[in-house]
Amino acid sequence: ESLAENVGGKVPEDAPILEEVAHLVEAPKAVMGHFDEEFLELPQEVLVAVMKA
Repeated sequence: ESLAENVGGKVPEDAPILEEVAHLVEAPKAVMGHFDEEFLELPQEVLVAVMKA
């Protein structure tokens, strides 16, 4: 959450996915990356669906 706050973001409240991802590795850590902003032109529903897949 602090990493997200540092860049003006927020952690989505999707407990099942967070729990699943946290249990995939022994010591989970948040990482930050970047991508071209042109990808944000896609509808939000598409972006979220792809990230959850």
